[in-house]
Parts: sequence; structure tokens; C-alpha cells
Amino acid sequence: MQKVSVIMPCYNKGEYVEEAVKSVLEQTYGNIEIVIVNDGSSDNSSEVIKSLADKYKHILFFDEKENRGVVWARNFAVEASTGEFILPLDADDTIDSTFVEKAVKILEKNQKMIVSCRNVFDKDLSDEKGLIDTKKIVCGDEKFVCTVMFRKSDFEEVGGYKECMNNIGCEDWELF
Repeated sequence: MQKVSVIMPCYNKGEYVEEAVKSVLEQTYGNIEIVIVNDGSSDNSSEVIKSLADKYKHILFFDEKENRGVVWARNFAVEASTGEFILPLDADDTIDSTFVEKAVKILEKNQKMIVSCRNVFDKDLSDEKGLIDTKKIVCGDEKFVCTVMFRKSDFEEVGGYKECMNNIGCEDWELF
């Protein structure tokens, strides 16, 4: 069973991060690590995450004192991860309990693919088969969330998230 590393940057999301982590802990897939980077939060994020990391052995917690931005935090988390598959999840988002299991099955059958999710705050990005029209995403006609499972080796091959995208908010589009 392939390991999935859920990477979670956190900046001032103490109010939400526990719910995000619990959505990962409730997955039907069994081989998951959670890599959380507190990116210099000034709220109680660090305390909440530390409490969770103390309670659950498969949470890796990095408590950074300086805010370096989401691009740095995601790259750092991927580098620290040990899974073959990577799943970014923002600290104020949650995933359905079967998402990781379903995404792994798709990736195991398809070497040249990423697996996205449907989101509840926007219209679906996919057709009835679950395939995304990437032309619409690249051209900006659709909203795209960071919660996309991919192979760590593909991430390394393309050089990860680009620092120049840190303040633009399109680092995911650029990566994919």
C-alpha cells in the first residue's frame, strides 16, 4: 500500500486546523502521514497543532516562527514528506473520508495523471467521468483548489512550487 503524505501549511488558521486534520484522520485509506508546517502564525495555531501531533503518531509538525509564505511552506512540507503520493490540503479545508482511497486507485492505474476533487463552494470542475477540462483551468474560467493528489517524483521533476508565485495566489496552477 503506497504512502500518501498530506501536506498542510498553516498560517493563522487555529480556528480551523483541527477540523482539517480530523478529516484526514477519518480517511478510509490506511497509509497516510500528515505533514503540517505552522508558517509563523500569530494565533493559537501552534498550540492546536502540537496537541494533535502529541496525540496522533503519524503527524509530523514543524513549528516555524517566521512567516515565509504558502509556497515555502508547501515546498518544505513536500521535502519533509516520505510518501509516494502528495496531497496538499489547506488548514481551513476538509476532505471527504473516501477521497484519498479513491485518488490512490486512480493514480495507481494512470501514471501520467493528477487527481483533483470536487469542491462544495463552487461548481464542479469535471465532467460526468470526473475528468477536468485543463484548458478551462489554465485560462482561468474555472476555480481550482490546491487539494490535488500527485506523485512526489513528478513534483520533484518540475521543481516544486515556484517562489515567484508566493504573493500571486496561483502557485497551484503554475505547478500543474
